[in-house]
Amino acid sequence: MLLAFILLAFSGEKVEGSHDKALLYGLLIPGGGQFYNGQPVKGALLGGAIVYFGYSSARNFLDYRKYLDRYRETGDSEYKSLYEARFRDGMSNLLYFLMSWGFSLLDAYVQGKLYGFERQKESALGFSAGPRSFRLWLKLKFLEGPR
Repeated sequence: MLLAFILLAFSGEKVEGSHDKALLYGLLIPGGGQFYNGQPVKGALLGGAIVYFGYSSARNFLDYRKYLDRYRETGDSEYKSLYEARFRDGMSNLLYFLMSWGFSLLDAYVQGKLYGFERQKESALGFSAGPRSFRLWLKLKFLEGPR
């Protein structure tokens, strides 16, 4: 399935108005929305971060359960400090997991919405001076309508 997203990203084809599809792909596969939007590097980086934080959170919570059970069996304070540290690390990684996946989904949706818009390269900076006047202007156009 990941290969399909990579082929889709490099095909250059994208259906206009596909923000919902980008969001759906982002929900199914971490970074999938970015691959769908034609941003494979961003998709790989965000997908990698999401997978890393998800795995790290799960690993810490499994270790937490293991050390908690050992603490309950033995009463050793070393196991108590270990399970407390694993719980703290697991919660931190869970937060980073949710934040990175949320950012990935938001980015995929916004990029899907912005499809069809391009930056206008026209900008103007000018001034004029007369015997009794001075004018300075700046004209910028950032977005143009859909292609």
